Amino acid sequence: MTKEISLHRGTVRLCWDQACLEGAIRLEYRRNGRRVSLVLDHPAEEQPWSDLTSPHGCLEGAAYCQAEDVHGIALRLETAVHPDQPLLLWRLVMENHGATPVAVDQLDLFTGTLPGGDHAGRDLAFYSNGWQSWSRTAVYTVNDLQQRSVLGVLQNPMIWNASTPVPRRRGVFSSEFFGAVVDRQSRTGWLLGFLSQRQHFGTLVADLRHPARLHLFASGDGARLDPGQTIITDWAAACPILLDDLQPLDSYLQAAAAENEVHLPANPTLSGWCSWYHYFQKITAGDIRSNLQVAARLKDVYPLDLVQIDDGFETQVGDWYTFRPGFPDGMAPLAEEIRREGFLPGIWLAPFIIDRRSRLAHEHPEYLLRNRAGTPVNAGFGWDRIATALDITRPDALEHAVGVVSTAAHEWGYPYLKLDFLYAAALPGIRHNPTLNRAQTLYRGMQAIRAAVSSETLLLGCGLPLGAGLGLVDAMRIGADVSPSWYPERGALSLLIREEHQYPSVRGALQNILLRAPQQGVWWINDPDCLMARPTTSLTEAELQSLASAIALCGGMTLVSDDMTALPPDRVRLVQQLLPPIGVRAALLDWADGFIPHLVRVDLAGAGGDWSLVGWFNFSDQPQTCPLDAATMRLPEGDYWLRSFWDGQVMLLPARAAWTPASLPPHGVRVMAVRSASRGAPLYLGGNFHFSQGMELVNWQPQPAGLSLRLALPRQAEGIFDLLLPETPQTAFLNDAPLVWEKIQPGVYRFRGAFHHQADINIRWG
Repeated sequence: MTKEISLHRGTVRLCWDQACLEGAIRLEYRRNGRRVSLVLDHPAEEQPWSDLTSPHGCLEGAAYCQAEDVHGIALRLETAVHPDQPLLLWRLVMENHGATPVAVDQLDLFTGTLPGGDHAGRDLAFYSNGWQSWSRTAVYTVNDLQQRSVLGVLQNPMIWNASTPVPRRRGVFSSEFFGAVVDRQSRTGWLLGFLSQRQHFGTLVADLRHPARLHLFASGDGARLDPGQTIITDWAAACPILLDDLQPLDSYLQAAAAENEVHLPANPTLSGWCSWYHYFQKITAGDIRSNLQVAARLKDVYPLDLVQIDDGFETQVGDWYTFRPGFPDGMAPLAEEIRREGFLPGIWLAPFIIDRRSRLAHEHPEYLLRNRAGTPVNAGFGWDRIATALDITRPDALEHAVGVVSTAAHEWGYPYLKLDFLYAAALPGIRHNPTLNRAQTLYRGMQAIRAAVSSETLLLGCGLPLGAGLGLVDAMRIGADVSPSWYPERGALSLLIREEHQYPSVRGALQNILLRAPQQGVWWINDPDCLMARPTTSLTEAELQSLASAIALCGGMTLVSDDMTALPPDRVRLVQQLLPPIGVRAALLDWADGFIPHLVRVDLAGAGGDWSLVGWFNFSDQPQTCPLDAATMRLPEGDYWLRSFWDGQVMLLPARAAWTPASLPPHGVRVMAVRSASRGAPLYLGGNFHFSQGMELVNWQPQPAGLSLRLALPRQAEGIFDLLLPETPQTAFLNDAPLVWEKIQPGVYRFRGAFHHQADINIRWG
């Protein structure tokens, strides 16, 4: 197998087996206001090296040096082959040997065409990763137009990287940090991106029109490079991918985790209650206490780890040390009360963004990041007004931001910090330190926050460019805010913003939740945002089930955000079924075959053997059917038992057959436990004790004339479970009490019971 990265006649060649990409490398800078383009086209002979230490181990590769230009700017290309993953790595080094500072605008790491010649027979698609948590992630084809916000300056500063061009033609798209171009016909493709964002924000632009072109670049943001100084890009990475792999992006995800020295918490899941989606900013300490009392009283019903206070306690965003009348005693007493009830105290902060009306903005106008006109930058529309940002290249402004976080952790007593609107530190502006670009500014700010809290403090990043959080946050919001509605709603603007996927809505949140699901347990704990289980939202039953299913299938966190004092029993039951969270990474079975994936699979193992959860989502406004067979679910050929979680339907799917169930309602979901059919042996088919339909089974002991099994959950449980049995049961007991059952189809029996934490079940048929 050929695996090679090299420079030939000014062109970088990326070769893996029979697949090759070739592209140019170029630098754009300004000297005394005049633009200069420097192409790496006359390098000296390569200088091999094999001792470059890195988080990946010892890298082997070569360096290509080009003599300085007339202004004293020298370039060096460093290349390597990853020792463990099918990744080709390269980075660009720029040195200022001249006597004059220069402004670094852009470092092009790859500009070239896709191999393959004629596009006949090719079905190209592009995986586009959004800039930060809320920014849209999607899969586009040559006939699509990359979606932009109709809200313009009200939203673009939040969701769009300022250095990334806004594609305005069909077939042209951009992606942040990493992206992938794939051929749906050959089921192959290439991923290109960066392993980190410590030094620059990296962008991949794809033009799928003939001939298809790729452009990978790092943004310099016009940062000043002084004489005698050097700048090195983050490692660029390229790897071939196969669409039909269960985790086609895994080589890249694993390498980026290693590069950023990601260390995940011991528990890859978290459950809890959040105040935001019921109370929003109309919250008081009394509301927190009443929900805390319910959570404490019902620990055995839904065992939660966390109680998190969201926005609404501070007088203004930016004035974190003064509190609204609803919090007369401040935040420390609440943390102590939450801890005393056995929960993890959590609090929301937004350390880098500022309300222009805040006392901080008036008392310290020098802290604010400003544009060339001298006015505070636009950080987007929030809190019903345009917000602004701190210039954290100022030591005093950074000290203030870090001090807020440190105070919440160490003095108020909150070991869980949800840090929001973090993109604000990376907005374009005139910085106190002009030698730092936007990515360096944000990354150093995040490093300072991480250093200011203990290693036991759990940091959740939100509104954060993904690369800036790797290795620094423990959990990451992976999608836009949910809301009490499927589509975005805001009064008279609702029709205008219907297609605003970054605006709070369940539909918009689900798209990112699914497409970023593979990051769970590799980069961080995924935060898919909150479940709203109350019946007073505008969500239909089908839409609520879709939200709950996506959270359970794709997220490491399960947070509910309702008034727990008023949640009716059927909705308490829904929350209960999601706890504890599954915490296993999902695979997207059709991740690049449509605008948004519909088929999700989670593979699980337990006392009763291996099984899979397969979820099929209907994002259409019309009912839809989905024929399912083993091939569609990417399972080996054979007979399978299927059990649908939401309606309890059980059926046998014979080999080489397809099941066409009843159509799904608009925005609905079907989630099935799929188990290989046994021959003559009992089989646990699933139930409604827990969404996984199997994690509750902790012991399984078939006997010649019966079966013993144990169910266990860290809570009360009541419901049904289905068994495939070789003979009709004669007796059944749960913890020595008689167990009720019924036959629901030949060989399949449904048992009904309840238990507290553990159930020992004995069934006899002989």
